[in-house]
Formats: sequence, structure tokens, C-alpha cells
Amino acid sequence: MTHHRGGNLPCATTELVGRGGELAEAGRLLRGCRLVTVVGCGGVGKSRLALRAAELAGPGFADGAWLVDCSPVQDAALLGHAVAEALGLVDGTAREPAEVLVEHLAGRELLLVLDGCEQLADACAALTGRLLAAAPACGWWPPAGSR
Repeated sequence: MTHHRGGNLPCATTELVGRGGELAEAGRLLRGCRLVTVVGCGGVGKSRLALRAAELAGPGFADGAWLVDCSPVQDAALLGHAVAEALGLVDGTAREPAEVLVEHLAGRELLLVLDGCEQLADACAALTGRLLAAAPACGWWPPAGSR
């Protein structure tokens, strides 16, 4: 199995304007909680806010901040594969992806941003719960649950 260190967050190309209060609150929550969820209507900037907050918080995690774009995943059974791919994990065994992720994350300190989870809410909740239990030094942020 191989992996990459440091993170994979995209570089911001513009400033985040008018969201200072929300950004400060997100930072406060990330310092005090292992799981933070941002919810709201589509198009209001949940992902943008989450990515900026993760960019600011990432240096505080030894293994960086990582983005998983869940929006293309339509089958809940493939969610673990998407997370493993985003983390750069390659596993040549027949193990289920969640098992590979548990093994990989158990000794790591990283921030994981799951974006575009609306269609996978139950699967994201189940996988996040399993990974939180196995990786006590990791933080999780599923930012894009629309309500």
C-alpha cells in the first residue's frame, strides 16, 4: 500500500469575501470538534467556506488536509473507494475500502473534507462514524449537506 502526505486541497484563486464570521466560527469548531458539518441550500458557498477553513486549519494537522469530492459518486458502495483515491491509497488486496481506510488513518493526524455528500448522506454518516472511531487524531468535515 502506498500513500501521499501533505494534502490535496485546491489552491484558492480568489479571496473569500464577506464570510469572516462564518470562517472564524468554522475555525473555532474545528479546534474543538472532530466532526463539523456545514449545511444549507445549494449554491450558498458551503464548499468554498469549508475549503478555506480547511486550508487555514490544515497546517495544524501533521498529515495535512484532504478533499474528497463525493459529488460524482452515485453508488454508496463506492464511497470508500472515492475516499481512498483522494488520499492516494493504493491497495492490491481484496479488502473492503473501509478496512483499508481504517488501517491507513489509525495512526495519522489529518483533516478530511467530504464535499458533495447529499446523495450519500447515510453512507457518509456510516463511513465517518467508523473512521472517527478508528482514527482518534483525525478531523472530519462533510460540508455540503443541503437542507
